[in-house]
Amino acid sequence: MNIYSGLCRAWNRAAALMTCSPVFNCAVLAVLLVSAVGVPRGWSQVAPSAYSQNLTIFVGGEVTGQYLQYGERKQLGATGFLDADTTHHVGAEVETTWIHPRSVDNLHTLTFQAGPRYRVQMHKYEPYVKFLAGVGEFSYPFHFFGTGGFLVLSPGGGVDYNLKHRIRMRLVDFEYTYWPEFTYNPGTTTPISSATISSGIRVRIF
Repeated sequence: MNIYSGLCRAWNRAAALMTCSPVFNCAVLAVLLVSAVGVPRGWSQVAPSAYSQNLTIFVGGEVTGQYLQYGERKQLGATGFLDADTTHHVGAEVETTWIHPRSVDNLHTLTFQAGPRYRVQMHKYEPYVKFLAGVGEFSYPFHFFGTGGFLVLSPGGGVDYNLKHRIRMRLVDFEYTYWPEFTYNPGTTTPISSATISSGIRVRIF
């Protein structure tokens, strides 16, 4: 399975976990993004072109390394994301992370999250912090308990570097992910955590 198909699978899994259609999820996420970046004052007096100058959209991809508390595993995967930024430092991020190592026991994780992001500009460097929340899919080793869907909460941060007008290098992105409703056995809740470190690229599309 290549990275593209893996990310598509992450989207489909997330949609199933939220018991909604993908179309409905797109609509919900659009509302969340607009709510997160905010509506400028005097909207009725501001032309659409003026508002568009205050909002930029980036998409990107990363190579991701994960430390998983379950079994104390170190694994590799991929992350895809969409950032909506404003000129006031506040924005939002939608992200999906796919960790599927080629292991005998077939343990893997998929997460789909969204949340606010705050960034500052320091010459060509752009450090940021974020807080994401969403759903995580956990496939148990050897399919002992099948696959479970859980709430995930992820504070994090990182640094981007401005290569060109539309291209940013994501030098590093770190997230600590908390799985508060994780179950080792059916009916027994035992929270776990995971940590990811990623690096990649983001491209402005709007």
